[in-house]
This record gives sequence, C-alpha cells and structure tokens, in this order.
Amino acid sequence: AWGIKATTPRTRPHRRTSRTAPRSAPVTARGTAPAPPHAPLQALGRGGGTSWSVTLAVALGGAIGAPMRYLIDSRISRTAQRRGYGVFPWGLLVVNVMGSLLIGIAYVSLEGPMRSLLATGACGALTTYSSYALFVNRVWSEKRSSAWAAIIVMPIACIGACGVAVAVTRAVTGA
Repeated sequence: AWGIKATTPRTRPHRRTSRTAPRSAPVTARGTAPAPPHAPLQALGRGGGTSWSVTLAVALGGAIGAPMRYLIDSRISRTAQRRGYGVFPWGLLVVNVMGSLLIGIAYVSLEGPMRSLLATGACGALTTYSSYALFVNRVWSEKRSSAWAAIIVMPIACIGACGVAVAVTRAVTGA
C-alpha cells in the first residue's frame, strides 16, 4: 500500500500489570490507533489524503513564489544598501511580511486547491525562514545589534501582518 502511516505517540498506562507489558496506544474498534489531528498526510492518489490537483497547485504556487522572492528581496536589499540603511534584512522583511499578509487573506477567503496554490505554494516559496536564520547567524558575531533587531522585528511584523490580514478579511467577507 502507498503512504505514510499515521502514528500516535505511545501512551503509558497508569499502572503496569507486569514488567514485560508493552506500552501501547489507544486502540479503536478496527484495531488501529486513531490518527491525531496533526498526523502526516497520507500518500498521493489512492486511499484519500492529498490529491494530485492540490500537489500540482502547491508546485505551481512555489514556481511563482520563489522567483518573486528572489526579485523582490534582491531589489530591495540592493536599494537599502545603496541608500545606507544599515545592516538589516530589509528585503527579507518585505517578502516575509507580504507573504504573511497573503497567507492571512488566503486562509480566510479561499478553499481547496486555490488556497494551496496561494498559501502553501506561492507564499511558502515567497517567505523564507532559512534566509532569515542565515542572516542572523552570519551577522551575530559582527554586528549583534542588527541581529537582535532582526530577531525582534521579523516575527512581530510577520505575525502582526497575518493577524491584520485575517481580521480585515473576516470583516470584509463576513467570514
């Protein structure tokens, strides 16, 4: 059969009856442990789980978001450097805040493959935690104040942007 089987964390019975009694997960009538809400997705195609259309939507969105990130980040970073705005990931801040806004809008207003295309695909490729982590790691020993500024500003700006997008989209759409 295809796929990744969903597993649950093993639970310890309150009291063991013997030293050799195995620890086990709760069992349903079918004889299998129920999948937690955060279980890995099943394989594509047969047996439910993620469909090929959603997977293709995510791939297409990624093909759109990754070049957008490169173009926006490189242009803004170059401009900020030319204007002497100091050592700060201005381009990363812009793409991450833009992506957070779009993800907030998408999760309130879209469903199915369109949500996957925009939120998971395009915004997943547009936003970047790895480049942010690399910036902080690279700058930490040379200019710690810039690293701290990025550590504080980036999460607050991104979480705030997503929250504002969700609230405004809900107010506008009545969702």
